[in-house]
Amino acid sequence: MSDLLINRLIELENNPSLVSERNTAFARLRRGLSHPGLRYDTFHYVEPFVPEGCSETERLCRYLVAGLFAFHPLHTDQAWSLGRSFTELRHRRKSGAASLERRFSALLDAHLDDAPNHLRHAFALLKAESVPVNYHRLLTDLTHWSREDRRVQLRWARDYWRDANAQAQRQVAATTSTETEA
Repeated sequence: MSDLLINRLIELENNPSLVSERNTAFARLRRGLSHPGLRYDTFHYVEPFVPEGCSETERLCRYLVAGLFAFHPLHTDQAWSLGRSFTELRHRRKSGAASLERRFSALLDAHLDDAPNHLRHAFALLKAESVPVNYHRLLTDLTHWSREDRRVQLRWARDYWRDANAQAQRQVAATTSTETEA
């Protein structure tokens, strides 16, 4: 599931000898988040990594993910979805679980055309708490976002709420054991 574009972005982030190139590239890619795939100054960084014959949807997703990476370049190789990243975010935040859940639900309901706006807001939250993202997985998931079976959104939702349900069960078990000890 490795992608050359993501690998290049990771290299730019991690290689100290590429600081100047990284700063320029990431600044342009961040500006491109407002209109992924439409700013000519971002083409230099993404087009060399667009596979021959790919769809316009995949092309758009590549620009979007490159811009998100430039905004929040904290990558993980953990095989988790953005739903799992949101689970980490929920654990790290001290308050606002309800608003986080509303924002995550709105993202899940978003059409691909509206996803850039929702993702920018979501990534601002992830960045604020230094929550990593698996960008290889994100690119693959966004490329399949518009599938009729909505399997990407379902997987993200399951990844997010599975942990919430397990956490609630642990709290109930802890409360029950405390009551029986008393």
